Amino acid sequence: ASKSEIFFKLRMPNALPYLFSALKIAASTAVIGAIVGEWIGSTTGIGALIIQSTYNFDSAMLYATVIVGSAFSVAFFLVITLAERLVVRWQPPATA
Repeated sequence: ASKSEIFFKLRMPNALPYLFSALKIAASTAVIGAIVGEWIGSTTGIGALIIQSTYNFDSAMLYATVIVGSAFSVAFFLVITLAERLVVRWQPPATA
């Protein structure tokens, strides 16, 4: 077999479960990174709302922004999980 056949028929399918595991972790931490970036240098966004609600002692807004940030993380995680189920069909779904 040629090098490209070995890569596309053997190595890439074997690496896909690991790739999707890394994408799940990255999707969740990307939301955290964006919020921290908004803390540092933005006047709009979820991170800026967290800082503003902390300074104004607005605990309802603080909890709402944390819940929205968590919902974004969960939504991105579920999108990656759905893509994994569509692409990696030969592996049974993971049970927790």
